[in-house]
Amino acid sequence: MEADFLKRYIGKCKTSDILSVLKKWSFLSSSDISHLESSETIKGPKRNLVGFIADICSKRDNFNIEAVGELDLLCLQIKPSKCIWSCYQLEESNDEDEAFDPIQLKQKLRKHLGLYFDPRSSVSTILHNGAVWMKLFISQPRNQKYQAPRSVYLIHYPHTPLILMTGHRASIREFLFQVLLNCFNCKKLSEMKLTGRHVDSLVELALNRWCQGDFSKFRYEQVQRRPLSEILPRKRKADESEEELDPNITCENEGMKKRRKEMLDKVFGTNTQPVLEKVDFKVQVRFKDTKNLGIADPDVPITCQVKFEGPSVIEGICNLGRCGMAKLLLPPHLTRITSLAKNHFVLADKGELDSKRKNN
Repeated sequence: MEADFLKRYIGKCKTSDILSVLKKWSFLSSSDISHLESSETIKGPKRNLVGFIADICSKRDNFNIEAVGELDLLCLQIKPSKCIWSCYQLEESNDEDEAFDPIQLKQKLRKHLGLYFDPRSSVSTILHNGAVWMKLFISQPRNQKYQAPRSVYLIHYPHTPLILMTGHRASIREFLFQVLLNCFNCKKLSEMKLTGRHVDSLVELALNRWCQGDFSKFRYEQVQRRPLSEILPRKRKADESEEELDPNITCENEGMKKRRKEMLDKVFGTNTQPVLEKVDFKVQVRFKDTKNLGIADPDVPITCQVKFEGPSVIEGICNLGRCGMAKLLLPPHLTRITSLAKNHFVLADKGELDSKRKNN
């Protein structure tokens, strides 16, 4: 079974990335890597290369599902955008001042995972860019009808309340959350309504919200992280394309274009915006037009859903305003997406929102 999983995980990588992934994997020795590099198989078809690697690993006594899980995490780090990540917040933690030990965390996860799920379930963890990447391989009991193994991927930054988690089945959600609460010594795990595929942007938005509060203005990279360095912050690609315009072409609305740019820079900043592939609004408001009272009942809220989707929704909103296709100033529910660190919103009348918060 381990060899089949290994073939599946390596098969998802590009041929040019396989060697670099194996070198990061602590399971293979330097002699195994050298033997693989000198072999003619590496120049052949990818299928033969994957089979050759599986044969080498199968001969090891310590070849198990946890080692294969670490390899899967290394493959996932190459392109984490293959998964949709959701942000969760650990609340009322009692371990904020304690030193973080990834080995101890792995042991806790393995222990509690065996209590709530099948004892054959496994945990794989690796450190990457200051974060702990985890894979929970949830096995099924032997007496149950066969189901495909369920894997959940998590990313946690030590000494922060942030956890990024991939999708999982509703049937295991309650037990999975209880495992995490026990391991991180917390009382509550709440969803932040922030999802996406770009891990760095999700982490940036979430951590900025906790550092500066809900009402702070988010300006992505407006202040340099290394002010003493000579590296300038990244600029938008749109600014680079403007320099290549024909000098003989004149813009009739140059002043208006400049004013739009200044207004957008004041709200969003001058640098590339964090990447969110989707932003959706659920609208629940009452009909307030006094001239057309017969159209809708003013006591019944009008409900609808509006979705923005694309490679980078926030950057797209800026481009719409810059091109004059969106009316400026933009409404607060569009300009405060980054400050609130959310991309799932409910727009409702203030009284209804207050009553919902009290009920929750």
